[in-house]
Amino acid sequence: MTVRISKPEFNLREKLSELDLPVGNHGSQLMKSSSPEESFFLTQAGRKNHIINGSCIIWQRANASIAQADFDNYGCDRFWFANGATQVDRSTETPDKEGFVYSMKVTQSSTAASIGQPIELSQGSYSQFKPGQRYTLSVWAKTDSVESTNLTFVAYYRNEKFSGTDQVDWQPSVNAFAGQMTKNWKRLSCSFIAPEVSANNKMLALEFSFSATAYFTGFQFEEGDLTPFEYRTKAEELAACQRYYQIHSGGSYGALGLIGRKSGSSNVEFNFILPHPLRALASGTWTNTNGMRLIRASDGATAVPTAVSVTGANTTSGSDVFSVIFITADTTTFGTGDVILQYASGAGNNQKLEVDAEF
Repeated sequence: MTVRISKPEFNLREKLSELDLPVGNHGSQLMKSSSPEESFFLTQAGRKNHIINGSCIIWQRANASIAQADFDNYGCDRFWFANGATQVDRSTETPDKEGFVYSMKVTQSSTAASIGQPIELSQGSYSQFKPGQRYTLSVWAKTDSVESTNLTFVAYYRNEKFSGTDQVDWQPSVNAFAGQMTKNWKRLSCSFIAPEVSANNKMLALEFSFSATAYFTGFQFEEGDLTPFEYRTKAEELAACQRYYQIHSGGSYGALGLIGRKSGSSNVEFNFILPHPLRALASGTWTNTNGMRLIRASDGATAVPTAVSVTGANTTSGSDVFSVIFITADTTTFGTGDVILQYASGAGNNQKLEVDAEF
């Protein structure tokens, strides 16, 4: 005998609407989404913050009394400051119970101050930002002493951070008003519409303008509406920052593990492999040339270089991956082809390598 079992059809949406706990507007939006991409956007799953070091946790250059001329307008990693912003400092003044460790204190002089971050475009003139799509820029901010001052945002595609050549404005294009900063922490935000990118653009420049000494943290730039701040680990933020700037110290008695050879051009050539590749050919400096010592591996003969230069090497594995730095120590000592080791002369002669591939 054949037994047939059947189950009546039912409408899932109707059954969900009959639950004691209502689905709610957001749940209804999810059920109505027509594609995985739309569901992903509604849930804000995955990485969303396009700003690097938004929590101001990485300070490779220094953490106090940084002036514009010290590091080519950079202070807190990935953030430049200009115009009336005369100094930046790392501060432990942060919003209460929001999870931030540090903020950026920006000292403002008599003119309006500006800070910002250049966001590298995905590849050449190709942008990861969708034309016509809305994006939201936000930050936690407070003044140092004045009762209130306006905070405005601007966003535009550029070739270089301080060059208006080929600039393409996002909308709104002129000083979008985010709100008033006061002596109490507030999260301020403003939305922009992405335009088409120009063929020569290399970055999206995000800029914040204000007219009082102030504190900032929790920078975020995301697709769609404002959502809670996305925290990342310190290790993750450091690796991202080191695509643009790195500093390596060997200490007063140590070295950077350099082994090179005497060339036929009156210098010793070393290669230094970076832990994280840079975005482009780097400019570089070597601190304390007088403290650098060279020793020949074959017999222990020593020399002190007259100058040390640092340059970026060509790309090593694919586009925009620069992982080798050339260090050249000038000396007429030694013979061509001699294997040379580098070390530091002693206390107070800290050896430090700085490489910069910022915009």
